[in-house]
Amino acid sequence: MIILLLFLLSISAHAQEYLKAQPKSGDGLITFLQRYDLEYSSDNINSFKELNNLSSLSLSLSKEYNLPIQIYKFNGKSIRTTIGNNDYNYAYSIQIYNETLTKKGIKSKDFRDDKELWVPIHFNPNSAESKVVEPAKVRKLEERVYPILGKNHEKVKEQDLLLEDCVFYLISGHGGPDPGAQAKKQGHTLSEDEYAYDVILRLGKELISHGAEVYFIVQDPNDGIRDDVFLENSKNEFYHGGVKIEVDQRKRLKDRSDIVNQLYNSNPSKKKFHQAISIHVDSRISNDKQIDIFFYHSANSSEGELIANTLLTTIKTKYQEAQPGRGYEGSVSNRNLYVLRHIQPVMTFIELGNIQNFRDQQRILVNNNRQAIANWLTDGLIEYYKTK
Repeated sequence: MIILLLFLLSISAHAQEYLKAQPKSGDGLITFLQRYDLEYSSDNINSFKELNNLSSLSLSLSKEYNLPIQIYKFNGKSIRTTIGNNDYNYAYSIQIYNETLTKKGIKSKDFRDDKELWVPIHFNPNSAESKVVEPAKVRKLEERVYPILGKNHEKVKEQDLLLEDCVFYLISGHGGPDPGAQAKKQGHTLSEDEYAYDVILRLGKELISHGAEVYFIVQDPNDGIRDDVFLENSKNEFYHGGVKIEVDQRKRLKDRSDIVNQLYNSNPSKKKFHQAISIHVDSRISNDKQIDIFFYHSANSSEGELIANTLLTTIKTKYQEAQPGRGYEGSVSNRNLYVLRHIQPVMTFIELGNIQNFRDQQRILVNNNRQAIANWLTDGLIEYYKTK
C-alpha cells in the first residue's frame, strides 16, 4: 500500500488533483468506473480504495469519491508539455480519451476550451492506436459431451472461446445424505441440494459453451438438467471420482475441499484462471422475508472480493433491465466458512435466496429462472475475466 501511495504521489508534479464524482442510483463499482472509460482492473480497484481510504468496494450514493484520474491544467501548447511526458503515442491516447468522454457527455467541455485535461493513472498508451498484429492461432470450436448434464443437454456446442483459459470447480451445496434446507409447497418437499445442483449444471453448461474447462464436484448419475417445477429429492449424489458423500458434515466439507485442491494442483500451469464456485439456497424459517442473491468470499482474498462484486453488479444490472423499479438488495461480504478457508483456488460462495419465501421460491422453481441465474453468473464471470 505504501509503494502504491508513493507511486501516485510521484507520477507527475504537473497534476493538481484527482477527479471527483458521485455514483448514480444503481451503480456498483464496475459501472461507476466504466462510465469514465476506466478498466475494472486490480490496478484501478486498488487505487480507488487507496484514494478514498476504503476497506470494501461498497459505494454510497451520498458520497463523492476520488477517481484514479488526475486533472492537469492544459497549458494551451501540447499534451506532452502539459503532463511532462514526451511520448507522442501516449499523449495522443490521452487526447482520444478526453475527446471520447466529451462526446459521451461525461466531460462537459473539450480540454482545449476549459483547459482541464483528464489523465487516468493506469492507462494503456496503445489503447487509442490501431496496431497490425499477427492473427492468433486459435483452435476450432468443438461440440463437447458431458453425460452428467443429462441426455437432452449432454452435447454442448462451443459458441466462442472467451473462457478458454479458465478452469471452474463447481460445487452444489449439500447432497447425498444431506438435503440441506427444505420447505413444503403444494404437498412437495423443496430440497436445497436438488435446486442448487440444477443451477450448477446449467452454469457449467454455459461456461463450457464459452470454452471453459469445468469440473462438477458433486454429481448425480440419474439427474441431469431438469425442467420440472418440483425436483424430487434423492440421495444418489457422490463426489467427483466416485467418492462417497459422508454423513458427518466436517468430513463432507473436507472431502470436497480436498478434491478441488487435488484437481487444482494437478494442472495449475495449464490455464491462466482457476475459480471454485459453491451454490446454496438459504433457509430462514423464523423470518421468511424475501432476500436477493448474495455472495461470500474469503476475508483474505482481494480477488475473491473483486469477483463477488462483479457478479453482484452484473445480476443487479440484469434485474434492473428485466424488472425496472424492482430494486436489489443483494450483498457481498466475507465469511469464515470452511470451504472458503481451505479451497486453494479463488472461491465464490453464492446464496440464491430464501427457500421459505414465496417469491424466492419462484426464483428456483421456474426452470427459466434457474437458467437466467446461470446465464447471468456466466456473464459476470466473462466480465471479470476480461480484466485479467
